[in-house]
Amino acid sequence: MRVRVGIDVGGTFTDLCALSEDGRVEVAKVATSQPDPVDGILQGVREVCRRGDEIISVVLGTTAGLNAVLERRGAKTALITTAGFGDIYQMARGDRVEMYNLHYHRPSPLLPRQQIFEVRERIGAGGEVVEALDRDQAAEIARTLGERAVESVAVCLLHSFSNPNHERSLAEVFERELPGVSLSLSHRVSAEWREYERMSTTVVDAYVRPILERHLSKLTEGLAAAGHAPKLFLMRSSGGLLPAEKALLEPVTVLLSGPVGGVLASRALAKQLNLGSILAIDMGGTSFDVTLLPEGELPVTDQSEIEGFPLQIASVPVHTIGAGGGSVVWLEGLGLRVGPESAGAQPGPVCYGRGGELPTVTDANACLGRIGAGTFVGGALSLDVEAARQAFEGVAQKVFMSLEDLMEGVVEIVNARMVSAMRVLSIDQGLDVRDFSLVAYGGNGPLHAAELAEELGVTQVIIPASPGAFSAWGMLFSEVRKDMSLTVVDGHNEPITSLAGPRRELLAQARSFLARSGISEAETTYHWRVDMRYPGQEHSVDVPLHSPSAESYLREAVTLFHELHHRRYGHSHPGQPVEMVTLRLGVHGRAQAPEVAPIPTQLEVGPDTDQFRSVRWQGEQKRVSVLVRQQLKPGQRGHGPAIIEEVTATTFVPVDWDFTVDERTGSLVLERSKV
Repeated sequence: MRVRVGIDVGGTFTDLCALSEDGRVEVAKVATSQPDPVDGILQGVREVCRRGDEIISVVLGTTAGLNAVLERRGAKTALITTAGFGDIYQMARGDRVEMYNLHYHRPSPLLPRQQIFEVRERIGAGGEVVEALDRDQAAEIARTLGERAVESVAVCLLHSFSNPNHERSLAEVFERELPGVSLSLSHRVSAEWREYERMSTTVVDAYVRPILERHLSKLTEGLAAAGHAPKLFLMRSSGGLLPAEKALLEPVTVLLSGPVGGVLASRALAKQLNLGSILAIDMGGTSFDVTLLPEGELPVTDQSEIEGFPLQIASVPVHTIGAGGGSVVWLEGLGLRVGPESAGAQPGPVCYGRGGELPTVTDANACLGRIGAGTFVGGALSLDVEAARQAFEGVAQKVFMSLEDLMEGVVEIVNARMVSAMRVLSIDQGLDVRDFSLVAYGGNGPLHAAELAEELGVTQVIIPASPGAFSAWGMLFSEVRKDMSLTVVDGHNEPITSLAGPRRELLAQARSFLARSGISEAETTYHWRVDMRYPGQEHSVDVPLHSPSAESYLREAVTLFHELHHRRYGHSHPGQPVEMVTLRLGVHGRAQAPEVAPIPTQLEVGPDTDQFRSVRWQGEQKRVSVLVRQQLKPGQRGHGPAIIEEVTATTFVPVDWDFTVDERTGSLVLERSKV
């Protein structure tokens, strides 16, 4: 049977979802293998593919690049820039992001100053050649980098967004003098103004490129050895797919690929359930991700940041903190702290029995009775609850607390951290989240979701089928997508013809991408946008271009700009000239799978009868019903307190909450009792 496979590689677990042509869905959860996650992926593939199955496509969301940046273990990278501008990367913007934080430290650059080289050349702001490229000096730099065993080179020359010829010539020199080295050229990575931001984006791209290339090469070889030759796609941070061929690889665009799969699935689920605005939360073993979908629509921004490094890439705004099941409990003086450090997959929480010594959130939940020691991951992983209790004893003695109060305190602290992250995208933006629905997934999201909702005043929580594999499922119905941009600062008085040239250039890039990706134009849609501002402004407004082939499209865009500017800032000035800053084109291919998700089948089936478990909750031991999700019938209703177990996650329904099994999607709908 031909199958498609979505893979979400997390810091603790790797989740897989396989969809066959006959609609069969299989899910698997395996420990993320360290230091190379490919071994864990191949193990998961063996679990979701039955004998005789042929994998025709794989969509991969991986943390390999992101973790390389966070842990500073990327490739040995050099930066080449214009003579006189070698200090831009380390100077950054020269501002203090947290002005009143006495303990604030600017993040360490990804490469030291001695790995930054200056080459004689100069392009003017208008694209004119001020000084020709010194190719002899460029060749000398290439030889020096070869002697230093540099793996990857970032090239960011001044004003290359307006004329990339010098960057192209420099690439020719490096390909001749240093064959095999990875090259990231700023005009390909981000053809936009803002010199430091473009440089930062290019450096991150170069820093993770060799790692991702090796990662994909080993995965391809492993799949081939297992008898599969699928089309391999990477999940982009923007919610689209990137063909994983070396010539098309854009590493910086896939750094946040894992969380975005769940956001796409949340959007589809919200449409099926006729929900309005939603908060989508993904709590795994290492991190907690939250995304706001206003009216169920997918937001995309052109500016993001990772570890203090600005990135000029299209991405879904996902707010991430280090709060997951593996978050380590530690003391700062006599103050109790939870995370952001994680026990990961190896050694993992103490209760996993893999050598972990530091207590974690998962250990606390296991000791409190919220996670079944014999049913975790469908019984595939036994939990040593007694070892977890012993790990908490030393901490309890130091803070003069009972074990039960300490472990409840750990859950309350991690909940408070997650609520704070949710507020950043909602209440702190002036939104009333009481009318929102909360979609919770990931291995730990359903366990904490109802308590988080209570803190925010949200009264409805949606737990999708197989929540632990929900992000992997979302990847299966994404579309091939490429976002391109070109800075065009021009046209104070005559904007009508100013975008004709840039538009042709972006169209040529789009058609080249489609040809290399094997996608026909008949399967493609184009989405045009332009950043606009009043002359003299620093920031711009993103304005959609509805019909860029019509003569009046820019006049319509100017009118819309005034409206959007007034909506955002409370004022507009229709009599003033308008400046075009950056033209943007989104190329969207055909989705890879149907949007209506069937209910995934489970790998294991639990007992036939309901059970009960003693659970510590709000300072008391409560007798809680334990249900098996596979055995719940469509339309079935129930009341809390209850624990609902399945292979990929555990759902906790507190007192004063009810649940219903949605008949169409199989989702659990949790609602506050109205009594």
